[in-house]
Amino acid sequence: MELVFVYGTLKRGFSNHGILENSKYLGTTETVLHSFMMYPLFGSFPGVTICLVDGFAIMGELYEVDSQTLNELDKLENNGKFYTRRLVSVYRKPGETVKAWMYLLPYNDKIIENNIVYRLDRYVYTNSSLNTQEWFKD
Repeated sequence: MELVFVYGTLKRGFSNHGILENSKYLGTTETVLHSFMMYPLFGSFPGVTICLVDGFAIMGELYEVDSQTLNELDKLENNGKFYTRRLVSVYRKPGETVKAWMYLLPYNDKIIENNIVYRLDRYVYTNSSLNTQEWFKD
């Protein structure tokens, strides 16, 4: 079994959650490091990149998945071509961190430059006091 941290359309209530519906939901959490930036792409799904300056923690959900589900996620996310699956630290519960897989976009990806929706606040909720970002529905 593997831990996977999801932040967009794979979350409960979103369009791609069906892939995870038979996986063990471990709760809502966030990344430990505040070194990410979330972008709304095509107005319908987020992309997260590593951001070393002025970054945010990303809010999402943590799941325990089997190898078949991880393979399905890799296909959906076009692992290695569009997103890249990387291990990141997330909170399992207050004071406890674990490593989980997260799908990230390359920082200089032209897809971001060409397809970002500039009304960021319409899709990405940024909580400045907590320095977090979260994807939400209209």
